Amino acid sequence: MVIRMSGEYEKSLIEFLYQYNNQKEYTVAWVPENYSEIVAYDKSSFILYIENNEIVGCLGAYVSEEQKIARLLGPIVIKKYYEKYVEEIYEQFLRNLPKDIKELRIAFFIENKLCKDWCDEKGFELYNAEKTIVYRNEAYIEEKTETSVKLIPYEEKYKVGLSLVHPKGTFFTLEELISHINKNHHIILCVEENEVAGYIYYEITEDKKVGEIVLLHVREDKRGKGYGTMLLKKTIKELINVNVNEISTSVRVTNYEAQKLYERIGFMDKETIYAYKKCLC
Repeated sequence: MVIRMSGEYEKSLIEFLYQYNNQKEYTVAWVPENYSEIVAYDKSSFILYIENNEIVGCLGAYVSEEQKIARLLGPIVIKKYYEKYVEEIYEQFLRNLPKDIKELRIAFFIENKLCKDWCDEKGFELYNAEKTIVYRNEAYIEEKTETSVKLIPYEEKYKVGLSLVHPKGTFFTLEELISHINKNHHIILCVEENEVAGYIYYEITEDKKVGEIVLLHVREDKRGKGYGTMLLKKTIKELINVNVNEISTSVRVTNYEAQKLYERIGFMDKETIYAYKKCLC
């Protein structure tokens, strides 16, 4: 049967997501893979597939009502139940979406053939492919440079300046980005003559094992001055100081300039994620 998420299935859903989203043939990119992150994750949007009182599949969404986009957290379904449940769960999921949502997005590893076939069948189109790259800790070399540029944590007085750097259409709106700042989610600003020249947003998992560089942007008229490199090195140093096991980030496969920057600092390829979208207009 297909049901909406309820408290009695909280623990079962945590275990299900942790088991299957850590297998590439099931992985959907916007679902956490870290156990403590899944525990803390808002799972209220999920629709569950139940067989013999056990979860055999699920579908949820991260909804940005400001952007009118729903990023799919699934479908993650055990293969033997896929054809039986995927259509019903998708229909119920659509019925529960806010009416003003205009677009669905999903991202997954190419090994997830079930998702690939399902996206093709449902009329999704490929709009992006990103390499996940990881940092080799032994590559870090601290360099002391004389500069008047400041690298500082986000402060409210720089909100307008940050808005001039933060691209529209990014995963998080500016307000969402700022609202996420906490002990594990950080924004570092690059400030030149009291103006925001760039920023980096990074996250650390609750268990402190993994750090992810989520966003890095430099204002167009400030590029070519090494500010992106400075922000990356500052972030890497902070992550190394808290002893994370892995530092990762994602970069578009067509963004050769960014790839060269990361490679120069010490990142190397790990895997590629494919992103699809569908208009609900």
